Amino acid sequence: MLKVLLISIFLFSATNWTDEEKKTALVNLKESGLTQTEKDVIYYINLVRINPQKFLKTTLSPYLKKHTSYSKKYIKSLKRDLTKQTPLLPLNHQQDLHLFAKHHSKTTGKAGKVGHQSVGFKNYTKRTKKLIKIYSYVGENIHYGSPDAKEIVIDLLIDDGIKDVGHRKNILSSTFIYASTSIQPHKKHRQNCVIEFGGKLN
Repeated sequence: MLKVLLISIFLFSATNWTDEEKKTALVNLKESGLTQTEKDVIYYINLVRINPQKFLKTTLSPYLKKHTSYSKKYIKSLKRDLTKQTPLLPLNHQQDLHLFAKHHSKTTGKAGKVGHQSVGFKNYTKRTKKLIKIYSYVGENIHYGSPDAKEIVIDLLIDDGIKDVGHRKNILSSTFIYASTSIQPHKKHRQNCVIEFGGKLN
């Protein structure tokens, strides 16, 4: 699945989150070797996982007041999902997931391709043969266009126009324990952010 959405400016902050919540959301990101924006993407994913109702109130609602182009239907369904969502564990960074995301974002970005299929025309199932030997379950989100970590995560949570809201489900899935991401230049959409999710280790 993919999204091509608006570009805005992002500053690393999360108003009204406690130091303990921020520390929990950062988990092992400080030593991950990711760029700051890549860290921020996982950080925001973890914030919504550890306290979905607080994310709705302090992060999503203020954002939506400034960004009014989203479908009311999808905003309503996201608010409903976050209201009833139970807290989840934060996702821990894994280097193999980062390298997998980096390869896809780099190769497809250079070729100007979109989607989960590789430049060699391998579908996601074939691409993840090695990963599925390591993790019980894997998933992938892809976002195009924006350099703003908060916007990337919120866009994927809203999943405007995606009937099964698969990006949202990946972010809010209790099945996933690990995640990493890579943001690379894209020939047609400025840049692309690939997020890989992994379940428990086999």
